[in-house]
Amino acid sequence: MKFKTNAMCMGCVAAIRRSISDITNPADWEFDLNSDDKTMSYIGSEPLSDDVADQVENAIRVAGFKISRL
Repeated sequence: MKFKTNAMCMGCVAAIRRSISDITNPADWEFDLNSDDKTMSYIGSEPLSDDVADQVENAIRVAGFKISRL
């Protein structure tokens, strides 16, 4: 599962990782800040349910970032 974010730096990535740490393992997410979409991709070994994906999106929005599924 891949998301478009507005993360601009590693500080943003750290804040996003903190915001989702109660929902999912932050290490299961890969960020590409060089892409135009500033992507965040799930790379975990277990499938990511839609419910968990929704919780991740909400937590990131509460943390002050924009996010949308690609």
